[in-house]
Amino acid sequence: TSVTASGSGSRSMDSSTLKGDRLRRARELVAACVAGKPLLIRPMLPSRFVHVGTMPELLEHTAVDSNVLAAYPAAHAGTHLGTWDSGMMDAAGFGASRKSIGADGVWGSGRSSGPGACMLASHVAMGARVGAGSLVAHCDVGALATVGSGCLLHDVDLPAGVVVPAGVFMHCVPLNEAAAAGAGVAVGGGARCWTCIVTDVKDEVKSATRSTLLGVPVAEAAARLGLDATPGGAVWAEGEAQTTTLARLFPVRATQRDAAIAALELLARVRGVPPGTPGRRVTSVTSV
Repeated sequence: TSVTASGSGSRSMDSSTLKGDRLRRARELVAACVAGKPLLIRPMLPSRFVHVGTMPELLEHTAVDSNVLAAYPAAHAGTHLGTWDSGMMDAAGFGASRKSIGADGVWGSGRSSGPGACMLASHVAMGARVGAGSLVAHCDVGALATVGSGCLLHDVDLPAGVVVPAGVFMHCVPLNEAAAAGAGVAVGGGARCWTCIVTDVKDEVKSATRSTLLGVPVAEAAARLGLDATPGGAVWAEGEAQTTTLARLFPVRATQRDAAIAALELLARVRGVPPGTPGRRVTSVTSV
């Protein structure tokens, strides 16, 4: 679809370009209104993952933008910020497997964070590494685990020794007992189960014709997982837009940690990654 913009020089542009221009202009108007004014953000608690904008934008502002990093303590070495109200979140049942250390306080930089990496209210065990330009929020990163550069992880319980490839988004979501029953996952009475969403941070997830999963067209990704991607099949209900956001692709597991492992296995299958490469679990010498 194309439209013609009248004026001193008429020009033709497609609808996606026009939409992008309008969005850019809307953001410019908002920025002009709030520039120089004190900003108070009131999170909706209990909430799990709230940000405005795209995932690349979030990474840019928290782990890349030099002006923002200059305001962090020891920004060149990476930062740990205890900005999560762990008391409220834990009371609401959203605590990580280990309690967050402190809330609304600065932890200081640590050896485990790369240049520009930002870790918010997370526990990072001995020997774990978080790559440059990554954001890790309310996560439990096991010993010797590696998170690649440019990743965005939220509420993820990573086991010891796993490797998360660069540029990956992971977000663990609790589901109710009915979801567990539907997925055939055994949980105790009233207990929740978990799924872990895993995508590339640059995936297109809302387009009915161009959606991707981990850089692969979403219908093809579903086929690689052995799922029926035809309308009315296992992935999309009849009449649903074939987008990544509506696709039923991510495994349901009894625990947060098992869900993260299943998500990394899904990543390996979609990308065709052989065992022993990033995204597969590392076997330690002691376990052999």
